[in-house]
Amino acid sequence: MIALRLLLLVLLLCFVLPVRMSQAQGNADSTTADVDESAISVEERRRTLTELSTAARQFLDNGQTLEAARALNRVGRLQLSLNSLQDALAAYREALTILKQIPDPSTNISSLNGLGKTYSRMGKCADAQTFLRRAITLSEQNSYQDGRAEALLTLSACQNFDDHALALKTAEEALALWQSIGSKRGIAESYMTVGDYQFAQSNLPEATQDYEAALNLWRELNDMDEQADALIQLGFIEYRKGAWQNVFTFLTQAQGLVNEKANPYRMGQITSGLAETFVESGLPETGIDKYREALEYYHQSQDRRASIVTLWAIGKAYYVLGNNPEAVRNLQQALADAESIKESTIVAMCNDFLGRSFGAMGDATSAQSHFEVALDLYTRVKNPMEAARVRALLGRIYQQQGKVETARNYYQKALETFRALSDRVNQSATLYALGVLELRQNNLNVAEDYFSQAIEATEQMRRSSTSRDLTAAFSDTVQERYESYIDCLMRRNRMEPEDGFAVRAFEISESARGRSLAELLRATQTDILPGIEPQLAEQEKSLRQSLRVKDDYKVAMLGRSYKKEELDALESELARLEADYKQVTETIRARYPSFNQITQPLAWDLKQIQEKVINDDQTVFLEYSLGEDRSYVWAITHNSIRSYELPPRSQINAAAGKVYKLLASPPAVQTESELTGATNELAEMVLSPVDAELNKRKVIVAADGALNYIPFQILPAPSTNNQPLISSHEIINAPSATILGELQQQAERREPPAKVLAAFGDPIFESDHAQRHDANGEQLAMRSLEAVRLRQALRDIELNGDAFDPSVIKRLFYARRELANLRDVAPERSTFIAAEYDATREQLQKADLTQYAILHFATHGLLDPKRPENSGLLLSTVKPDGQTQSGFVGLQDIYALHAPVELVVLSACQTALGKDVRGEGLLGLTRGFMYAGASSVVASLWKVDDEATAELMRQFYINMLQKEMTPAAALRAAQNSIRQKPEWRSPYYWAAFTLQGENHMLIKPAQIAGWATLRWKIALALALMALATFIVLRHRRNKLLRAKEEG
Repeated sequence: MIALRLLLLVLLLCFVLPVRMSQAQGNADSTTADVDESAISVEERRRTLTELSTAARQFLDNGQTLEAARALNRVGRLQLSLNSLQDALAAYREALTILKQIPDPSTNISSLNGLGKTYSRMGKCADAQTFLRRAITLSEQNSYQDGRAEALLTLSACQNFDDHALALKTAEEALALWQSIGSKRGIAESYMTVGDYQFAQSNLPEATQDYEAALNLWRELNDMDEQADALIQLGFIEYRKGAWQNVFTFLTQAQGLVNEKANPYRMGQITSGLAETFVESGLPETGIDKYREALEYYHQSQDRRASIVTLWAIGKAYYVLGNNPEAVRNLQQALADAESIKESTIVAMCNDFLGRSFGAMGDATSAQSHFEVALDLYTRVKNPMEAARVRALLGRIYQQQGKVETARNYYQKALETFRALSDRVNQSATLYALGVLELRQNNLNVAEDYFSQAIEATEQMRRSSTSRDLTAAFSDTVQERYESYIDCLMRRNRMEPEDGFAVRAFEISESARGRSLAELLRATQTDILPGIEPQLAEQEKSLRQSLRVKDDYKVAMLGRSYKKEELDALESELARLEADYKQVTETIRARYPSFNQITQPLAWDLKQIQEKVINDDQTVFLEYSLGEDRSYVWAITHNSIRSYELPPRSQINAAAGKVYKLLASPPAVQTESELTGATNELAEMVLSPVDAELNKRKVIVAADGALNYIPFQILPAPSTNNQPLISSHEIINAPSATILGELQQQAERREPPAKVLAAFGDPIFESDHAQRHDANGEQLAMRSLEAVRLRQALRDIELNGDAFDPSVIKRLFYARRELANLRDVAPERSTFIAAEYDATREQLQKADLTQYAILHFATHGLLDPKRPENSGLLLSTVKPDGQTQSGFVGLQDIYALHAPVELVVLSACQTALGKDVRGEGLLGLTRGFMYAGASSVVASLWKVDDEATAELMRQFYINMLQKEMTPAAALRAAQNSIRQKPEWRSPYYWAAFTLQGENHMLIKPAQIAGWATLRWKIALALALMALATFIVLRHRRNKLLRAKEEG
C-alpha cells in the first residue's frame, strides 16, 4: 500500500487536481466555455486551437482587438487542457497586452484568472497569487461575481500547499458566490474542490458528501465527463477505507461514462486507480497489466508527469512481487524521465525503491548508492518521514556489511524521527531491526529490551503495515518479531534455566498465534461481525475506518510543517472518535464476546492453560516454533513444562515437505519404502526430543511451518516401538493452546443441540445435469468405462487461477454412499440431509444450524493456498430446470455463517489446508468454521480417495454416535481399522483426515440424551411390570396350592 503522502501525490496531486483546475477555467464566460467543451477529444481540441489562433490573428488584422483578446483567452484555456502550459501563458499574456488598448473588465478578469491557473499548474504559486489577487480586486470593483468566484477557487489550490484550513475556507467562499449567482457548473466545481481538501485532510464523510453533491449537479447538467470525475473521487475515498469492492464499483461506473478516445487522461485516472486497487487486494499481476493500460492512456494525453508516476508504480509493484530485475528496469526508466523534468520528489521515490530492489538482489553497493541519493533528496524537500525510512534501510545495509556501530547509529536516528512523528508502524520495525543487530552481537539483555518494545508497539498498532513501510523490508511478517524474541529468551534460558525464560518464551509464542486470522479478515474486508445488528456493525466499521485514516493523517501532518492549531484540532477529533469507538465496541463486547477474540486476541498464560486446557493426567500439549537458526518445542502437562531445542526451520521444513509429497501421492512399492525413511527422519527431528513426554494417551499438537501439513499420527516414536503414534495415542491439532481453551469454554456454555446431524453433499454440477436426463432415463456416468474412471476418481478439484473451469467438475461417485451411510447411522428424526439439487448454497445459508451437533459436507473442496479467501466448498451449481446458480461457499461465506455446532466434518479434498502463516498454522476452511462457531473440525490434508473416505466416515460416525466415543477417539479407531485392510494399509488412504479443536465432548444432543433417559425409564417400567406380574402370578399360584391342600 502507498503511504498517505504518496497516495495523495499519486492519486490526488498527479491525477486529480490538474483536471479539476483545467475544468474550472471558463466558468466566467459560459458561452465560449460551452463551445470549447464540445471539442472533447485531443484531435478536436487541437483542431479548434488552430482555428482559434487563426481567428485571433484575423481579428487583430481587422482591428477587432476585444474579439482577438477573447479568442486568445479561449486559446489559453485549450492549451491548459492539452497540458501546454508555456503556450497557455503566452496566449493569456498576449490577451492581457491587447486589453490595455480597450479595457474590458470581464475579459481582463478572464485573462488574469487564466494566468493564475497556469502558474498554479506549474507550481509557481507566488506568481499565480499575484494575478489572482488582481482578478479578485477587479471583480470586486466591477461587481463581477463570476470572476471573483473563479479566482477564489484557483487561489485556494495555492493556499492548500501551506494552510489546509485557509484553503478550505477560500473554496467555501467561492462555493457561496456560485450559489448566490445560481451557476450549477460553478457550484459543482466548488463542491469538487472542497471535497478534494476534505479528502486531503482525511475528513472522508465530509468529502463524500461534497463529491455526492457535485455528482448530482453534474447529472442534472448531463456532463458525463464530470460525472466520471466525481465517481473517481468517491472511488478514491473507498480506497482510503480499504473497501476494495466499492472502489471497483465506483471506478467501473466512471469508466462507462468516459469516451476512451476522446479523453485518454480520464481513462488513465480510472485505470491507474483500478491498478492500485488490484495490487492492494492481492492481485499484483493484474494490477501491473492495468498500470500498463494507464501508461498508454497518459502517453496519448501527453501528460509526462502522470506517465512517470505510473511507471514508478509498475516498478514498485514488481518489487512487491519479488521480481526485482523487472522492478529495476522500470524504476530506472522512471528515474531518467523524472530527472529530465526535474521532479525531485519522484526522483527520490525512484531511488528509494531502486535501493530496496538492489538490496533484495544482494547488490549492497548499488542499494547504498540509491538510498544515499534518496536520503539527500527527501531531506532537501523536507520530508522527514521518508528520510527516516531510508536512513533505517541504510542502517540495514551497513549491518550487512559488518559496520555494526554505523548501522546502530542510523537505526537509532531513524527511531528518534519515528517516535517524534508518532509512527508506530515504522517505530516497531526499527526496534525489531535493533533487536536483531544486538542479538547477533550476543547482547541478549539489550536485544530482549528492543524486542519487547517492538512487540509492545506492534500490539498497539491499529492499522496493518504497508509495503511503503519498513515492515516488509525488516521482517517478512510481523511473526518474525515474535520468533526473534522467542529465540532471545530461549538463549537466555540456556544460560539461566531456573529464571523462567522458557515459560516467557512459550507465552510469547502463544501471543503470536491468533493474530493472523484478524489480519486476514481485515485484508479481505470480511465482515468481522456477522449476526450483529446491521446499524451497529456499520457504526463500528465506519468509526474504525475513520480512526485509521485520521491516524495516517496525523503521521503525515507531523512529517511536514504544520500549525499548532491544526494539530490541536486533529487531536481533538481523534479523541472524539476514540471515545465514540470505545462506546460502540463496549456495546458489541457486551452482546458478542467473540468480538474480542477476533479484533484483540489475548493469549492465556501458562497457569490458565494448565488449569483449563491440559487439566488431566492423560494429556500432553506440544507447541512448536520454527526459527531461522534453531527451533523449539514446549511439552506441557497439567503440572509441568519442558522445552527442547530442535533443528532450524529450513531442515524441518525440508523433511516435512518430503514426507508430505510422499503422503499425498498414490502408493507404490518404491514410495512406501521412501515414506518409511522420510517419516523416521522427520520423527527423529521433532518427536525424539520429546519422547519421554509421550507417555500420555492424548497428544495435542500446535504445529508451525511445514509441520502443519503433517498428520502426526503417522510419525513413529521410540516410546511406541517405532509404530505410528495412532497405534497408542489420540492426536488432536490446535492453532494454539489459547484458541483451544476458548473453544472449550464456548462448548461448555453451549446448550445441547436438539438434533444430531445436518449434511450437505452429492451436489449436482453443470456437467452432470444433462447426464441425468438422457433418453433411457439413466445416468451416463454409471456406464462401463466411465463408471470405472469415476470409481477411481479422487476428490481432486483444485483452484488454479484462470485455468479453473467449473463446467468440468463431476459429482463424487461415493458421496451418495457416504450420505446413505449417515442416514443409517444417525437417528432419522434428528438428521437433515440436503443432497443433489437440494444441496445448495442458499439452503446452507438459511439453515438453522444452531439445532445441530454436527455439520457434514461431502463435496468438492477448492483450494487457493496463495489467497485463502478464494478457497471454499462447492455445492449445486445448477437447478432442476437447468438454470445455473452460485454454488461456491467461500471463506467469507463461512465466516458469516452462524454455526455453533460441536463438530464440522469436511469430507472433501485438502479442506484442512490454506495459507501457511508462520505461527498461526494454515488459515483456511478449518479456521473459518471455528470462527463461525464450531468447536472442532475434521478435515483432510491432501486429495483423498473417494471410496476409502466413504468407509472411513461410516466407521467414524458409528464410533461417535453408536459407541459413544469422543470425535478424537472415534477418528483414531476408524483410522486404525482402515489401515488394517491390506488395500488401504498405506497412510495415503487413512491419514489425511485430522481433528482440530475441542476434544473432550461426546456428541450427545438433547434429543438423544432425552431418548436415552426415556429408554431407561421404559426399561425400568417394564422391569417393574414384569416383577409385579411375577408377584401376582406367584401369589395366585401359592393361593391355588393352599386351596388344594385345604381341600
